[in-house]
Amino acid sequence: MDNRRTLDVTILTGFLGSGKTSTLNHLTQAFPEKAFAVVENELGSVSIDKALILGIPGSDVFDLSDGCICCNLSEDLYLFLYKLLETQRQFDHLLIETTGMADPFSVVQPFLTDEELAPRFRVNTVLAVADALNLPQSLRDQPETRRQLELASLIVLNKADLVDAETLAQRQRLLLEINPLAEITTATHGQFDTAGLLDRMDFDYARLATRPVVPARPEGIALTAAPHQGVSALTLRRSEPLPRQAFEAWLKMLLLLNDKSLYRVKGIVRFRELPEQAWVAQAVRHSFLLLPVGSEVPAPAESQLVLIGKNLDGQALAEAFEELAD
Repeated sequence: MDNRRTLDVTILTGFLGSGKTSTLNHLTQAFPEKAFAVVENELGSVSIDKALILGIPGSDVFDLSDGCICCNLSEDLYLFLYKLLETQRQFDHLLIETTGMADPFSVVQPFLTDEELAPRFRVNTVLAVADALNLPQSLRDQPETRRQLELASLIVLNKADLVDAETLAQRQRLLLEINPLAEITTATHGQFDTAGLLDRMDFDYARLATRPVVPARPEGIALTAAPHQGVSALTLRRSEPLPRQAFEAWLKMLLLLNDKSLYRVKGIVRFRELPEQAWVAQAVRHSFLLLPVGSEVPAPAESQLVLIGKNLDGQALAEAFEELAD
């Protein structure tokens, strides 16, 4: 990376299932002339979202799966940023997508407190994606949602098509109460007006003044992710294709019986009926989607499913998933 340049950084945050990856895809496809470096951070031992990012070479998507750059300072994030400074590849913009359990304050910190990184990177926008359908429930159940919205300079109110006009207006008023300084725009499937987005310089470091800052990369301290109040990610794998009807029935029942504790399901699955076709499985609360993976996207040969929730019974869920193939 050219040591005379400062690389602009956009941090993309939002609670589980709000539509961050759809928003990221829209953003990168809106600027095909830009060379993006993308950092993907996921809860779970397999990277699902990396396979869903469109329009970016795989070599330019950097995966920090099964870690968490979102709640405490992470050594992995620092190491990545230092390696990015040393690479010969020239990027125009850095995009960081945090996990759905993120407090983005910890992601901003390296660019603020590290003496070597601060002059080389500049956070231009913290973009928070909010779920118009499930926003009140997310705010009630998960304190991370409010912290994400409070720090944002731009809030994208996604899934606007799933609520009526009166509800949408209520959601917008609620967001303004939480963060009166942020610009709020609506979106459907992550699609919104991106004009001028990469040129924004609206992230105000002054709003961090009330937050405790941890010294950059303290010596002798292991920087690891803290647990999220009992929230964990369970990864399920199956090498044989699954019966589609049984899978859909199992997933519907899973969402119904765990509506208070299961926050997000995402994965790549293959079915017996057409094993050469991979499908994206996405579920939030009571709704789920199965979408075919395009031929241009490299998909794993096995089915991989990540369940994110609170106090999950991993053994029971794994056994039930195994029984699907019987």
